[in-house]
Amino acid sequence: MKPRPSISFLVLFIAVIFSIIVFVPLIEGKTVWIQNKLVVGTIAEAVAFDEDIEYDRQQSVAHHGFSLTVPDNSTQFWVVFSVVGTIEDEKKRGPFDNTQDICWHFHGSLDAWTVNPCS
Repeated sequence: MKPRPSISFLVLFIAVIFSIIVFVPLIEGKTVWIQNKLVVGTIAEAVAFDEDIEYDRQQSVAHHGFSLTVPDNSTQFWVVFSVVGTIEDEKKRGPFDNTQDICWHFHGSLDAWTVNPCS
């Protein structure tokens, strides 16, 4: 016969898992999803910030999406979009209230690009 784990061990294990799920706060916050649909080889960059606090900065090569994380304790934030090596100005969007995830996408090339909300 195989030994069976004791009932007290199972109860303790379930209690620990339950308390981890219920009592550990979510600290990740909201996500800004970014689709990079620029011409192949072009590098997109985005920064999420609020006043003097930079929350997240990421880059990706064309056709690779990425995301920025904004903490839950931020009530509002802005996002600045840019393309590495471009002659165009950065594009600032916001302020956004921090109540839900949002999505943006880059289109174009190094010399002419746009950024729009996902539909």
